[in-house]
Amino acid sequence: MSSDGYANMKKIELNSAQHFPTLNVEHLGRPIHVIREELQKIFSQADSSITQDLQRWVKDKNLTIKLADIQLSSRDATEQSSHASVIRHEAGGLIEAQLDTRLLLALSDKFYNADIDRSNTSYAHSSLTASDLRLQQRLLQRFCSLMADEKAWELTDDAIHYGVGLLATFTVTYRKKVAEFRLYFDESMLQVLMDDMAFQTNHQLSDDFRLALENTPVQLHATLCQKKMPLDDVLKLRPDDVLNIDLLTNVPVRIGQEHLFNGCVADKDGQLVLILKDK
Repeated sequence: MSSDGYANMKKIELNSAQHFPTLNVEHLGRPIHVIREELQKIFSQADSSITQDLQRWVKDKNLTIKLADIQLSSRDATEQSSHASVIRHEAGGLIEAQLDTRLLLALSDKFYNADIDRSNTSYAHSSLTASDLRLQQRLLQRFCSLMADEKAWELTDDAIHYGVGLLATFTVTYRKKVAEFRLYFDESMLQVLMDDMAFQTNHQLSDDFRLALENTPVQLHATLCQKKMPLDDVLKLRPDDVLNIDLLTNVPVRIGQEHLFNGCVADKDGQLVLILKDK
C-alpha cells in the first residue's frame, strides 16, 4: 500500500473517532435506548408543568422551557464547567445541570427583583453568585423529582463521572432570549435508571401475570362413573339404549392431567352433590 493510501486510512480512522464516541464495553447489552425513550417521554409530558413552575418562580409569563433532544454523549473532564450544578442519587448516580450563563443571570435578576439586568452586554463580565446558582439548582431538583422521590436526591460538589452518558437538551425562551438548559446523566446514573426500570418492569410483569393466571378459565373434570364393556357390545349400542351405571366410591377430580382431589357423591336437599376430599 502506498504512503498516500496509508495516510488516507489514518485520516478516516481519526474522523470516525471524532464522530462516534467510544462505548464502554460494560454498556453492551444494556437498554440505554430504552432509558433515553423513557426520559424523553417523562420530560416531554412535564414541559407545561415545569414551565408553569418557572413562570411562578420569576413572576413572568414570558418564559417557556421545552425538551429539544436526548442523545448518547461522550464527554471528558475538559468540558466541565465551573458554574454547573451537580446532584447525587442515593444509589450513587450523578446528574449535571447547566443553564446558559446570560439567561441564568437574567432569570436570577428577575427572581430576586434586582434593579439591573446583568444579561445585558454592559454586564457581560458579570460572574455568577451562589444566589444565581440556587435558581439553577432548584430547576435541577425539579427535573429530578420527575424520576424519583425528592428525598432520593442531594446536591453535591462531587465532580461528574465523565465518559459515555445521556445529554438532555432543553430550549428555554425568555422574552427575546433563547438559550439552552442541559442535563448530563453520567454512567452511574444510567445504571441506577436501568436497575430501577428493570425492577419496575419485573414487578409489573409479575402482577400482570398473576392477575391473568388467576382469571384464566379452566375445566374441572370429575369422573362420576366408569363402565367396562366388550368391544362387540359397544359396537351394538344405539341411541335411546339404557345403560346401568354404578357411581364411583372415590370420584377423581382433575384439571387436564393433574389429579387435584378425590370426591364422593352425596344427596343434599334432594340434589346430588360432589363433596371434595384429599387425594
